[in-house]
Amino acid sequence: YQEPIAAWCKKYASTWGDFLSTEASWNDEYYKLACADESFGMNKGWYADSNVWTSFNDWFSRRLVDSSKRPISQADIVAPADSVPQGIWAIDKDSQLDMGVQLKSVKFYNVAQIIGEDSAYKEKFAGGTLTHTFLDVNDYHRYHFPLDGTIKEVRKISGLDAAGGVVEWNPELKKYVLYDENPGWQSIETRDCLIMETKYGLVAILPIGMSQVSSCNWEQSVKVGASVKKGDPMGYFLFGGSDIVMIFQEGVKLELATKEHVKMGEPYANVLR
Repeated sequence: YQEPIAAWCKKYASTWGDFLSTEASWNDEYYKLACADESFGMNKGWYADSNVWTSFNDWFSRRLVDSSKRPISQADIVAPADSVPQGIWAIDKDSQLDMGVQLKSVKFYNVAQIIGEDSAYKEKFAGGTLTHTFLDVNDYHRYHFPLDGTIKEVRKISGLDAAGGVVEWNPELKKYVLYDENPGWQSIETRDCLIMETKYGLVAILPIGMSQVSSCNWEQSVKVGASVKKGDPMGYFLFGGSDIVMIFQEGVKLELATKEHVKMGEPYANVLR
């Protein structure tokens, strides 16, 4: 599962993603199929009331007709996207996640793995908390800021693993282990990473693609130094997706508002005081 197979897989996925941005990828028949499936919400007044999209990706990343379709809650942390919260995980003093956390097809065991070894903030979340929320294919695939703050870092992390697995320290077994049970060799799980300063301290937010369907895209307004408000546009997935991770620093104790499907802007979690 090394070269040239890994490069071929990445090229294949990228080429397919490019096609889905062409007019040939979309037509009225596909639009009618989407409208006929109630799970996509095409008939709820959230989106345009006719076929205004010119490609599959254009439709997949469809915008809401206006902000009233997703009112922003006063909860401490609102849902960054239409999604299902997956839980809360503790990070130990060494920035390790005991037993790991499954994010799409890869299991992560430490914060640096998730936000990137080259991040200036990789050691800032020791003793903190991680939560993530899953977007299904029929969900609204734009994501928004879950809380107010100032952007400190914006990065993109390539997720291609060409080795047929990853060797990581397993804290339970107390040894390095080759993890090859997940399809990492055929995935390019690109993820974006944003660090922001908030009233709760630093928060890392990571939109993550799913396997080879993994195009993450920031809004043009997302820049270092920008001040953002809860509910402001953050970015969108193309081709497919998706998952959003949020990581908080030590001392921030979260309680999920629900484990059921939430819409963007609805209560996601409160900070226990």
